[in-house]
Amino acid sequence: MEHKHGTQTWRMKVENEQSGSLRETNETSVPLSDIYPRELLSLTERIAISIGRRINHPGLLRWFSVWWGRLFTCPVLKRVTGHRWRHHHSDRLQQISRQAPLLVVSNHRTFFDMYVGITALRYLTKYRLGAPSVFPVRAPFFYDRPLGVILNLIASGGCMWPPVFRDNRREQLNQVTTAEMKSLMNLDGVCFGFHPEGKRSKSDDPFTLLPPKRGVGVLLEESREDLVILPLFISGLSGDVKREWSLRGSDAAKTDPIEFFWGEPTSPSQFSGDAAEIASQVHQLIQELGDEARAQAHSE
Repeated sequence: MEHKHGTQTWRMKVENEQSGSLRETNETSVPLSDIYPRELLSLTERIAISIGRRINHPGLLRWFSVWWGRLFTCPVLKRVTGHRWRHHHSDRLQQISRQAPLLVVSNHRTFFDMYVGITALRYLTKYRLGAPSVFPVRAPFFYDRPLGVILNLIASGGCMWPPVFRDNRREQLNQVTTAEMKSLMNLDGVCFGFHPEGKRSKSDDPFTLLPPKRGVGVLLEESREDLVILPLFISGLSGDVKREWSLRGSDAAKTDPIEFFWGEPTSPSQFSGDAAEIASQVHQLIQELGDEARAQAHSE
């Protein structure tokens, strides 16, 4: 990845799976779905990946996506849930640079955790309202069904990218997904959302995280030194759209608050070991916030 004088001119090296060589591609002529082996993709997946790739790299579609989030997605989420937000340790967010890429790592209980969390972060810190956001998402539904593709575009402006595959193609396709994540995390000002647990926790204990997957460790092994890692624990948000909609009244702020526990921003240099060990250390930072949330809930 090469940055040129702070402009939006980027170069990306994409590994050619067939030859094992590297080819350098200018962003103005990025292949559409060619970063993934086309023969392994369905027609819907090829189209969805083409759209997602263009939206999540600098260009006109990226600009539209950012403004879609600023004018539609964020205001809607704030309108529905904002009156219930309750922040803890928000003073820690003042340390976040405007230009350095930001990796938000949080617990995962619902489909909406990261979207509401980063929306709250944008309003809380103001300057990140217009920053590009990226959220890796499972490929089933969002990339292999037309309805999922449309929902991604409407709900997030196409920011649910890149796709994480879960079927028997995952070994080949997720290598490309991982490379794409690493590429995006090196762009100035990008806000990257990631769940170290790898999947939603459905346990009866909302304060204890599932064991970590090594994915976040793989990303941090080769990240920029100035990457800011921001731990976050969210509680009080349900996965029931009807319930969340019904809590729009002012009384819900007292009876059903959404709690945000913000951790200390840190850097990749604070972690050591292999990918699994790094993932465990990041996971522990979130779990400590979860323990704080548990203690507060029991004291009320």
